[in-house]
Amino acid sequence: MAPQVVRIAIVFLVVICLFLGVRSQAVPKGFGEDGFHRIQAPQMIASRAMSHAGRKACAECHEDKFKVTPHVQKGVGCETCHGPALAHAQNFETIKPKVPSTRADCTRCHARLVGRPDWFPQIDPNQHNPGKRCMECHEIHPSE
Repeated sequence: MAPQVVRIAIVFLVVICLFLGVRSQAVPKGFGEDGFHRIQAPQMIASRAMSHAGRKACAECHEDKFKVTPHVQKGVGCETCHGPALAHAQNFETIKPKVPSTRADCTRCHARLVGRPDWFPQIDPNQHNPGKRCMECHEIHPSE
């Protein structure tokens, strides 16, 4: 057999062994036992502490906002902008939710993206009132 073929075969064998060694360390236990996921994942996720309160919890105290806030009327949950609110719902007097106040908070959803439909309100943050906070012109929670 030609020496270059032997060298290529050795390199190929070493690469395969390295791949299998790295794969055995990188792939978590239980992966692939029941489909293309870890069988323990649902139990791990269910064991995590809850952090979201849900739309009902917000509506109990903030019913007035539900009537007039365009985001809520279109199905966007409060926790989308204000973050997880379970702690606030359980202790509303001392724990306050995050108040979105930067352009980044709004442009996370409203920055122009090619894949978004034309009817969805979008802006180019570099051209649409640069340097201004969105709340200077747009009322997020209008009063009745």
